[in-house]
Amino acid sequence: MHSLLSETMSQSLTHFIHEADLNYELKNYSVAAANYKKAWQKVIQDMDILNRAANAFYEAGQQVDAIQAYEILAESSSKYEKNSYKKLAEASKEMENFRDAASYYKLYYKKLKTKNKERLFIKNEILRCLEGARLAKQEPVAIVESIGANINSNNEEYNIIPSVNFTDKFYFSAIREDNEGGRRNNNGIVDLNSGILRSDLYIAEKENGTWRPLKKMNTLINGTKNDMILEFINHGESMVYFQSWDENYGEIKIHNLSSDPDKFIDENLFQGLLFGEIGDKYMSVFQDSVIIFSSKRMGGYGGYDLYISLYRDGHWLSPKNMGNKINTPFNEISPFIAKDGHTVYFSSDNLSSIGGFDIFRTQFKAESGLWDNPENIGLPVNSGANDFNFRLTPDGLSGVFTSDRKKESKGNRDIFIAYFKEELEEQFYASSGTTLSFLFQDKLNSSPKDFVPVIKNEPKELRQYRDYVLESIYYSDDKFIKDPKTIKTLEQIHNMMKINPELSVEIFGHAYEENSAPLNLYYSIKRAEQVSSQLIESGISKDKIQVYGIGNFFPLAKPEIGNDKNLISEKWNKRIDWNIITSDTSSARISYATPVIPEYLRVSSKINLKKIFSGLCYTILIGESEQIFNHEILKQKDHPTFVYYNPKLKRYQYFIGMTSSFREIESIFTRLKENSKFKIIPLHNGTMVDRIDVINYVTKYPDLILYINYHNNQE
Repeated sequence: MHSLLSETMSQSLTHFIHEADLNYELKNYSVAAANYKKAWQKVIQDMDILNRAANAFYEAGQQVDAIQAYEILAESSSKYEKNSYKKLAEASKEMENFRDAASYYKLYYKKLKTKNKERLFIKNEILRCLEGARLAKQEPVAIVESIGANINSNNEEYNIIPSVNFTDKFYFSAIREDNEGGRRNNNGIVDLNSGILRSDLYIAEKENGTWRPLKKMNTLINGTKNDMILEFINHGESMVYFQSWDENYGEIKIHNLSSDPDKFIDENLFQGLLFGEIGDKYMSVFQDSVIIFSSKRMGGYGGYDLYISLYRDGHWLSPKNMGNKINTPFNEISPFIAKDGHTVYFSSDNLSSIGGFDIFRTQFKAESGLWDNPENIGLPVNSGANDFNFRLTPDGLSGVFTSDRKKESKGNRDIFIAYFKEELEEQFYASSGTTLSFLFQDKLNSSPKDFVPVIKNEPKELRQYRDYVLESIYYSDDKFIKDPKTIKTLEQIHNMMKINPELSVEIFGHAYEENSAPLNLYYSIKRAEQVSSQLIESGISKDKIQVYGIGNFFPLAKPEIGNDKNLISEKWNKRIDWNIITSDTSSARISYATPVIPEYLRVSSKINLKKIFSGLCYTILIGESEQIFNHEILKQKDHPTFVYYNPKLKRYQYFIGMTSSFREIESIFTRLKENSKFKIIPLHNGTMVDRIDVINYVTKYPDLILYINYHNNQE
């Protein structure tokens, strides 16, 4: 009888473990955890099962049980010993037992090999735990609780923003089973089996202190992609939102909520300022005249930095990095400007954070022209997890934010509300925002260090992209190759082309208007050749490199003001530019940094050099030479001239004119033709296309038919 009972109990325990394992694979961690507990006696006998149980407890937010399980694993001398110390640290941090977390991280650190790259990360985590232990001694600044089951679900809710015009009305994003797009694969096609859900925008309202049933925004906004609200502008009459496949790179859009056409706002309001294609998305707008946003553009201090701009005279001023008091080698995101116009909240994962991302507060002091050192707003708003998307409610008595803390959460990301113990003065009165204008008193004082990214290609489908922002090289003497910035840029291009062997690079040398046209062309291509040689020496195949000298035909800044030479422009015009030839299958996403040049110096070219060279282009070959080619026709200024180094012929080929229209190049050719040696040449991605290959491009470029007919008539 006893044997039969034992066998029955064993079968029962096996059944619970089977159910637990099944739900574990389906990521139903709460159900899995409950079944592992029922079979605990058998679970602790098998380290593989115990490890799954520990992970289930952790993901379900049952950190006491998780710690118990991980402690057994850590003492087991099994394959799970080392990783258990790390998980013990993470579970302890979730419980805000920061000193225990630091001790476990130290034990894990000792298990790592000396050259393991994770050692730096663990060192930083130890520092964060010590900061957490310090902050834990301070008086709590608020009472924090989940916003409630009426809004939070077992999936994800994030980025909640209070309405500007209505009390107790909020907009947020949520990933739900009933979203508009359903389950779709990375190509946007419905896939019920392995497709993933994207977020839709929802509206939450309170009535008499109770949440009403949620409303989903209409299909003009919600679609097949992720939809995330960013901000309200135009006195709350317009909503800015972000639309993307992967939550990172997409489009910034504006939706007019009002039905009154007089209250509509231009959908291109942020054009030239924000680039969703490279991840610009987190933003806060103050009185439609000040914007702070996060970006990875060139010239920053680390990952994401915070930038600020003012709206003046119908356009946004070139954004300024908010400086190294705020920005760090880590990431600064999700800013919020309070009503006073100079208090800013944001999230950062710097070493003063206790979790991943924490919420910080800083103020701008007009009298000094400086930002205060940001302060961590402390527990319990911040936690051992990631806390971000913080916004104060209009009354200043509370704040809403997103957190992925396991404690009190229903899903991976939930929305929380903080009720502050003291009134927040920054939210009780409104300012005109004039204090921040102080930052832009020197708005015309720009340099090649002030970059605004220009996007080359937008991805057509979701894939694992890697972003590269390429900076031009600026030179003043023959030793520019040794400049640290030059070396850094060349290393970036080398690494990019090694990771993406399908890429090729066009190098454009530009000269300052200081010599004759033939000399400017020759000097510009010799500069480009220097750069090319460096890349070839680093291991890049010469077949992947094309070198051009553009002379002084495409200046960024005016070489003359009136009748006088403008030496200030020299630093922008003496440069090396890049054009990366990519493909539809490439995982590299390329953008280019261009300097912000004062309006009075700016030159607007009718020809986009990189665009012309990306695809089909016609030009006229006027001569070849091993050295400087000196021809009177090069002195004309009506049409661009350039020189190309042909590595097969080991000769310089000189061209005039560049256009995507055969009729246009034919017209230029007719006017300039001096002898039979001049030839109209089609280029594809900067490479000459011979007569045999032309036919291969006709389908894509029908304009080539005109070239073929012309060529046949000449024969």
